[in-house]
Amino acid sequence: MLIKALEWRRANLFDGPVREDFSEWDKKFQHNLDGVDKYGHPIMIAALGRWNPRQFILAGSTQAEKYSRFLARTLFELPYQKALELWEKNGKVGPSQYVSVFDLHGFNLRQHFCLSCIPSYRDIVRVHQEYYPFASNRTVIINGNQVNFTSCEFRLI
Repeated sequence: MLIKALEWRRANLFDGPVREDFSEWDKKFQHNLDGVDKYGHPIMIAALGRWNPRQFILAGSTQAEKYSRFLARTLFELPYQKALELWEKNGKVGPSQYVSVFDLHGFNLRQHFCLSCIPSYRDIVRVHQEYYPFASNRTVIINGNQVNFTSCEFRLI
């Protein structure tokens, strides 16, 4: 499993500093990684309801692949690197985790869950399970009352 994870990191440019320029994407897709919880875990806040993945996914396979890399980098790699940085800074050794907060205000099934978008979400779930399995301490969804999450293990507030 470790070899597979290292190969994936190399193939997706996560081995070392992220070399791909996502500055334009960072402006379009609001996210924040500034705070920590009371245990010192970094907090990733992403306004997923305001994101418009459909425009990139329908633009073609190149844009869809870049969107998948952007999601992996933004939702998993950056918070994980921040967690590692905080653990090293505080002189601690051990597993590093982060907290994910997803704001679904503005989320709608037509824009965010179109048939062409589903493979991107499947890839993101696969990436999280295979390459960042214990990186997230917890995931909190806010403004999720408009979406049915009965089959998910999330805490809705």
